[in-house]
Amino acid sequence: MSPESNIPSLFEPFPTYDLLHAMTLLPTQAAIAAHYGRSTIKSDAAGYNKAEDYALTGYVTGLATLGRMSEQEQAAFYAKVGGLIGLDPALVALNRGRVGEAVFATNLLAAQGKVLDIYDGTQSSDNPSPEIRDQYAIRPRSLSILSGVLLPPFIDYVQKDLCYVTERLYIVLSTEVDMLWNRKSTQGGPEDLAVALTQNTDLKALVLHGHHDIGANYFLSRYLLEQTVRSPDARRRLSFSNYQGGHMFYLRKTSRAEMSADVRRFFETAP
Repeated sequence: MSPESNIPSLFEPFPTYDLLHAMTLLPTQAAIAAHYGRSTIKSDAAGYNKAEDYALTGYVTGLATLGRMSEQEQAAFYAKVGGLIGLDPALVALNRGRVGEAVFATNLLAAQGKVLDIYDGTQSSDNPSPEIRDQYAIRPRSLSILSGVLLPPFIDYVQKDLCYVTERLYIVLSTEVDMLWNRKSTQGGPEDLAVALTQNTDLKALVLHGHHDIGANYFLSRYLLEQTVRSPDARRRLSFSNYQGGHMFYLRKTSRAEMSADVRRFFETAP
């Protein structure tokens, strides 16, 4: 993390991108590019499905076989990926087809002098360091809004409507707490949920994501759980819902209403 940055370590650029990471990030990048009209897919459910299908087929096999491709085949592959995620094929080639979060966020709208928000790629702001194209140099705009403009009315709601009054400060996102997470722990992973769903037939799980969340892409959760939850009955009790927006998709009125309906249906339906 650069000294000027307040971005938690969770969102630092990775030095390398493995096949799984690249494969599951691609649909989010495509969805964001489509939002700006810079992708070969449309910004709708059919378009998202098309990106997901390609991620699991042509993209992953292309990455795995790059070393066996001819120059012409590599150029076609980079052009396909670049068209999907809205980037110059030359940049895609420079990254060997695996374009990470920071490179994507700082390059998609670079010609306009803008950088994408890591929490919600549909939000962009002027880039104060346009010369930096491979790492985040600013605090996410959405986090600044949450901890600034929206924090006072939230505290007012908590104190007046919920009648919860405390002298403790409400910290939207604590870097100190974030640094205490043990990210190497294997507890609480997809395998644990698979075991719980299989052994407890009264248990259900609902996984919610925003299509445009760069830092925690939706397809990674779906792919891992689809691979680990194998029992047909357990799979029936595992549900996924995605919405327009990013990490805090519920800030959008339409997405919030859709989520509310999905959650209500989830609780009102027996396992």
